[in-house]
This record gives sequence, structure tokens and C-alpha cells, in this order.
Amino acid sequence: MYKVRFYNEAPIIIVERRDESVVCTVVEEGLDGKPWFYDIKWYLKKQEYPENASA
Repeated sequence: MYKVRFYNEAPIIIVERRDESVVCTVVEEGLDGKPWFYDIKWYLKKQEYPENASA
């Protein structure tokens, strides 16, 4: 959703193509050897955060 000031104003959308996924460039495997989505999966399964989860 874009907010425009005038009715005749169109937003400029810039799309860039990358060779590597953003997830691969930003998220690295944690020190505990678990995948980056481990805490999310844990929460969805048990409806509670793991003790070592950061806020």
C-alpha cells in the first residue's frame, strides 16, 4: 500500500534483481546449529517462546 499526496501522482517502484536470496545474505545459521526458523516453528507448535529466544 502506497500513500500518495495527489490523485494524479503515481508511486515510483524500483525492482532490483539479485543473484542470491535475501534470506541467504541476511540470516546465518546460529551458534547452536539450529536453522534460522527454529524459534518460529517452536512457537507455532507449543505457543511459547524458547528460553533462549531473543526479543
